[in-house]
Amino acid sequence: MKREEFVPMTHNIVTNTYRVPMWIDGDEYSINVGRYETRYYTNDTLPSEIKVSLAMINAFPYSFYEDWMVKGFTAYVNLQDPKLNDIGWRVTPEMYVIVMPSESLREMRISK
Repeated sequence: MKREEFVPMTHNIVTNTYRVPMWIDGDEYSINVGRYETRYYTNDTLPSEIKVSLAMINAFPYSFYEDWMVKGFTAYVNLQDPKLNDIGWRVTPEMYVIVMPSESLREMRISK
């Protein structure tokens, strides 16, 4: 799948949250907030709540998919650690899924 085809998906365990796809390319963060809607951030502009989630995710060891293995729903399944189900997880070396409250996602969608 192409990056722009990944969209936020409601969480199957934690209510009022979404599993939001995100990529890190060097110092740039790309967060898909809707179908073909991406927000771009740098280290300086990335929201602090996402920085905290990334720090927790990166504190856990991970086994990730190769890019070619990520298809449809596979990215939205936490294979890293069950303790991260309400925080987010790493999918590939560049791709993460961040668990985000519905309100935070809405705010991110309306800010351009």
